[in-house]
Amino acid sequence: MLVSAALMSLVASNLFPIVEMTARGSTTRLRLWECLRGVNDGLAWPFWLLLAVTLLFPLCELTNMLYSLLGRQRAAPGERSRLMQLLDGLRPWSMILMYMGGMLVSISRMDTMAVMLPGVALVAMGVLIILLAALLVIDTSDLRK
Repeated sequence: MLVSAALMSLVASNLFPIVEMTARGSTTRLRLWECLRGVNDGLAWPFWLLLAVTLLFPLCELTNMLYSLLGRQRAAPGERSRLMQLLDGLRPWSMILMYMGGMLVSISRMDTMAVMLPGVALVAMGVLIILLAALLVIDTSDLRK
């Protein structure tokens, strides 16, 4: 099931280091949380915005889709319709694909300043991008029935 694989990839991308960076003899392992926290330079709104579009909205979208698929027999038709409307409303705000593209460009640009080794989370994010792209093709109107 694509949804459960995407959820596992989302969890793995948040638990494991994205990149291991070595510069001047010092090695640093960066996780997604640490990257997001680094954005917070006195302003709280960029942190919360990035947290929402990279973690909260995709998590809500995937759990909503998983609930819709698993609870399809038990849920009332009106309840499924409201969940699918919420899912359709969250899709434009799920910017994890754009965030990952920017992160990959940043990592490739920083390669001249430090030795960069991809981490497990970077691979999990790549898998998540592919799975989310596959899930975005699914027409949610079939799930409303």
